[in-house]
Amino acid sequence: MTGVWNHSERTGVRKSELLVVVSGRSLHNDFNVDPSMSRASRLIKRLDKVLAGYESFGDEPERFVDAVFSELDQQLDAFQQKSKPKLVAEIYVERDRARIKQAVLNRVMDQQSD
Repeated sequence: MTGVWNHSERTGVRKSELLVVVSGRSLHNDFNVDPSMSRASRLIKRLDKVLAGYESFGDEPERFVDAVFSELDQQLDAFQQKSKPKLVAEIYVERDRARIKQAVLNRVMDQQSD
């Protein structure tokens, strides 16, 4: 690596972003996101981070959907700009994982109440 600069004042790039020059080529890297991740993966990662920020959802977790959804604006915009079938398929797979996880956790809770 030949140099690393925080150039947010000149370019408007967020402070968490850096321009890295490697062997004469510049690579853009946001430390919050792995550049090799797809936009669907970034959306899912951000969703998980937002959800982790809550300690509890009370008896009505569905009441939190709008608040959580509104915190995903940047990732949703990026996803919609490049919405390819492969990216949409990643969302479907993640949704199915969540359904399976919910079913398994419901069974665990049912076993505990017996």
